[in-house]
Amino acid sequence: MKAGFHPVAEKYLQEGGMESTVLWFVFEAMDCQNIYPQALNIVFNPLFGENIVLQQKQKIPVWGTAKSGGKVTVVLDEQKQKEMADSAGNRHVDLAPVVAGGPYELIIRGKKTIRMKNVLVGEVCLYSGQSKMEMPVVGGWAKVYGMDIPYSGPMYKSMKIQGDTIHLVFTYTDGGLKTKGDNAPEGFAIAGADRKFVRAKARMMGDEIVVWSPEIKKPVAVRYAWAANPVCNLYNGAGLPASPFRTDDWKGITYGKK
Repeated sequence: MKAGFHPVAEKYLQEGGMESTVLWFVFEAMDCQNIYPQALNIVFNPLFGENIVLQQKQKIPVWGTAKSGGKVTVVLDEQKQKEMADSAGNRHVDLAPVVAGGPYELIIRGKKTIRMKNVLVGEVCLYSGQSKMEMPVVGGWAKVYGMDIPYSGPMYKSMKIQGDTIHLVFTYTDGGLKTKGDNAPEGFAIAGADRKFVRAKARMMGDEIVVWSPEIKKPVAVRYAWAANPVCNLYNGAGLPASPFRTDDWKGITYGKK
């Protein structure tokens, strides 16, 4: 069944009783007569924004959400494609490949119009210098274009208490955990049941970090880079820094205070 049919068309196609090609032209004619409603609540996927670069010479996927059953028109340069939001409110079109150029406007029209300005088409290059806030976007585009590149620093996964130490496990190590200057890991704090954190010592053990302090005999929680201006030095093999994290969910001392 062709994606993007009006729900009524989908019903008839699923039940049979009319040759699908004929039915397709019937509903195309209905569209020309503005029988389809313009989509409400149009939203771009967060990966899209102004000043983005789209990969040249490949199909360009454009997706997001809108109210189910509504018609959406996607425009880029001289291309114009129509789509229908499915029963779950999802919408997706693949624009034809475009050679390097721009700037363009990426436009989506429904009940309202959304314009993304200064859109370029070229080579999508993702560098290790991206900020932490940009990492989800970088990772998203890496997946869209099938790029096998590291896009995140070490991410805390789990912990295990062993005696007076806590072992931390990480993902996105990309060749192993590293520190700047091959020094011991810095930026860790550890606490016991009294929830009072003290500066911790740490050492690397494969894709794990072992954390301890002589002051804490029975540790229960660890935090990393959990300060306004932290001194920290943990990276992965791709040279990307670890994100701040904590293993506890304790409320801060200002919680509930105005």
